[in-house]
Amino acid sequence: SLRVGIAYTGIMLLYTLFLRRVMVLDVIVIATGFVLRVLMGGEMIELPVSHWLLLCTFSLALYLGMIKRRQEISVLTAGEGEPGSRRVLMNYPPVAIIDGWISALSAMALLCYALYTVDPETVAKHHTEALIYTLPLVVFGIFRYQKLALTGRAGEDPATLVTTDTGIRLTLILWALTSGLILYLARV
Repeated sequence: SLRVGIAYTGIMLLYTLFLRRVMVLDVIVIATGFVLRVLMGGEMIELPVSHWLLLCTFSLALYLGMIKRRQEISVLTAGEGEPGSRRVLMNYPPVAIIDGWISALSAMALLCYALYTVDPETVAKHHTEALIYTLPLVVFGIFRYQKLALTGRAGEDPATLVTTDTGIRLTLILWALTSGLILYLARV
């Protein structure tokens, strides 16, 4: 975990000094930071982390990060903000192009999650192939988040958006209950 901690510290230092000023790379570095946190957590509890879980983390963090950048750009183009320390926003392409990236990233995140649920390693670890049945909830959650984030709630923090929207909260609760039930029944 020392190795992962050093990598995390190094990449965040590079982000602070240089990489936050490079379009798209700024979001990639932030997503990589989340992957390193997951790796560190796995090492701390001495459990290997699935490659698919790392890909899910990376793709979901990219997705959320790109939506955040798109929201920030929308606020700027509406004349409601100043670039300030986020001069990188001026280098991003028009919102229509970013929307295409967001769609691709949502597909990538959903595919990674679906493949994680049916991965032989996941099935062997949890003794069930039924985790795939949680996919509709994940699809709904991602699509609902995207709709809210890109229409009418621009600039809102992703965590705030997730915790304040009843539809997303219910989806998260249903996903957790469904996943928990599937895992419990697999052990019985």
